[in-house]
Amino acid sequence: MKPSTADIENRVKVVRDSVESGIDKLDQYRPVVARHRWTVLAVALGALVAIGAVVMITRRRRPRPLTVRLKQALPDSVSERLERPLSTVRARLGR
Repeated sequence: MKPSTADIENRVKVVRDSVESGIDKLDQYRPVVARHRWTVLAVALGALVAIGAVVMITRRRRPRPLTVRLKQALPDSVSERLERPLSTVRARLGR
C-alpha cells in the first residue's frame, strides 16, 4: 500500500519542525560557542585522540591466531615448508 498524500505531508511537517527546532537551538548556543571556541576545539580534539588511543590499544591486545604466532616463532624456511600442510588442513576443515 502506498502512503496517502496527507500521511506524507504529515511526515514532511514533522521532519521540517525538527530541523527548524535544531536550527533554533544552534542559534541559541552560537554566542556560547563563539566565546569558548578554542575550549570546544581542544575538548573535541582530545576526545578524538583518546578514541584513537583506545582503538590502537584494543587492537594490540587482541590475541593473534595460532597459525600467525607459529609463523612468527619459526624461521622462514620452516614456516614455508609448513604452509602447504596447514593450508591443506584448513581446506579439509572448511575454513
